[in-house]
Amino acid sequence: MLFRSLDLIAGVNYTSGSMLFGVEGWLGGYKDSIPVHGWGGGIEGRLGLLASSDALLYLSGGGYFADNGDQFGTIGAGAEFAVNNDVTIDLEYKYWGWSNVAALVPGHSVGASVNWHF
Repeated sequence: MLFRSLDLIAGVNYTSGSMLFGVEGWLGGYKDSIPVHGWGGGIEGRLGLLASSDALLYLSGGGYFADNGDQFGTIGAGAEFAVNNDVTIDLEYKYWGWSNVAALVPGHSVGASVNWHF
């Protein structure tokens, strides 16, 4: 199944030494290949290790919802690399697990994003 989304994401990070603690929320629209479309959102936490001044390795987990009442959760891991002081590139793996939808099969996703920090 091909799944496409356009999301607005906002979050905050706190660093203490080489540790990062973060939370982010998102709201967006989606469309898949069967065709189903709508909107959804969620909140996710991150716990990371600053491997260098330009690289972050992290674990993440969160809960998500869709406009049709579906709810599901994920756990994952990723790496974020600084391009400059304002822009990072993020590569992330997620396992889509538990849900309130009996027909939803757990799955995996890999994603990439470009982030602007202010």
